[in-house]
Amino acid sequence: MYPKIIATTIVTVLIGALFYQVAYANDYDGLDLPEKFGEYHLSVNEITNSHFTALFAFFEDKTDLESMTDTTTVQRLTAPEDLDTCRDDEDMNFSSSCLAYKLNLEYQELTESLQEDLEEADTSLLQSQGDITRGISNIGIRNQFAAEQLELSSELQRQTVAFYQQTLMAYPLHVQYQITIDELNKFLSNVRQINRKVSNYPSKFHNASTALCT
Repeated sequence: MYPKIIATTIVTVLIGALFYQVAYANDYDGLDLPEKFGEYHLSVNEITNSHFTALFAFFEDKTDLESMTDTTTVQRLTAPEDLDTCRDDEDMNFSSSCLAYKLNLEYQELTESLQEDLEEADTSLLQSQGDITRGISNIGIRNQFAAEQLELSSELQRQTVAFYQQTLMAYPLHVQYQITIDELNKFLSNVRQINRKVSNYPSKFHNASTALCT
């Protein structure tokens, strides 16, 4: 329990400390073990935020219910058959599948870099440590830290995609409800205007029951 808390705290502190040093670099080469995880969390945060920002901006321009179900909207919300087409441009696909695909690519890049880093570190520690027992112990600590952080990163990624998926389902409905409310408010305003004009006419007409002009 305590090693996990300590490891999580270390990564949290590093994220803030390394923000201006490695943010958005998407390159794990030359970074030590904690920095790699700090860079990974920064990259995941940027990818996720870009999806949320683009999603909200896309629906901000929707002013009628027809535009909520047009071909463009449906395509942007539906996962593409080929996930390699997921892009970060003005035609971004908003599906949770695309977000998961991008986060998985980042995770794979991290694990590949860690694999190389740990293999080199294991050899280096064994060669430099005078006490072979201490050298093996240090290797175990590094591997345990990496394993715990990979498990944490994988779980956070799963929760991130799940939360985004819920937002993807709820936010379009929120926009539709808001459009409906706006339309109802306009309708109510028009009814009130008609009521004010009709109220100027008398409610009873003199000799209304006779067919003769009087």
